Amino acid sequence: MAILTEAGVLHVVDEARLGTGLDRHYHGGIGATIGCTTSAAFSAFQSSRRALKADIKERVMRSTLTVVVVATGLALVGTVVSFRQVAAEDESHGRGCSDATLRGEYAVVVSGVRAIGPTATEPFVAVGVRTFDGRGGFTDAASFHGAVLPAVRGGHVKGTYRVNADCTGTSSFQPPAPFPTIESDFVILDNGRTINEAVISPQSNVVTAAYRRR
Repeated sequence: MAILTEAGVLHVVDEARLGTGLDRHYHGGIGATIGCTTSAAFSAFQSSRRALKADIKERVMRSTLTVVVVATGLALVGTVVSFRQVAAEDESHGRGCSDATLRGEYAVVVSGVRAIGPTATEPFVAVGVRTFDGRGGFTDAASFHGAVLPAVRGGHVKGTYRVNADCTGTSSFQPPAPFPTIESDFVILDNGRTINEAVISPQSNVVTAAYRRR
């Protein structure tokens, strides 16, 4: 027991009971302090977590927007280029062809069956260069050989050609004897870069030729 005075009033206090109350008060204060500290730290953690999520979401949205903008820009560029190519092709087709479409040197490969006399023919092959002057004339320099006649290297002939507006045409030249005059029909492709040709006369000639601008 202990005697305590407070404001002039005498009190008798049980020390054992007082100790128990103080202990309770002391431990309760620590628990409350720890509880408050833990609660504040958890709230701060939650706030930091929410802020981090918001920051990540914003960064993802910005990255996605950047990718979409870049992809859209590339798609627009590709579309514009495609439209320009189509327009250029349409424009070139609309212009048509003329003798001037064929100008310069064209590498040529020839093969088929040709006449070598009034009644005789032979299979043959040839390679060479045909040079068009753009005004209806050409010269050939070619090497060829057949199954009957011997090989000839560096043979030269001259001829004429005519181009129609629809990019078809005809050509004619006179090779050395014993060969007859050769008349052919052709078609121009790739804005004059390519020519496909077939011999029409004499009838015994079954010959094709492919030309490519050098």
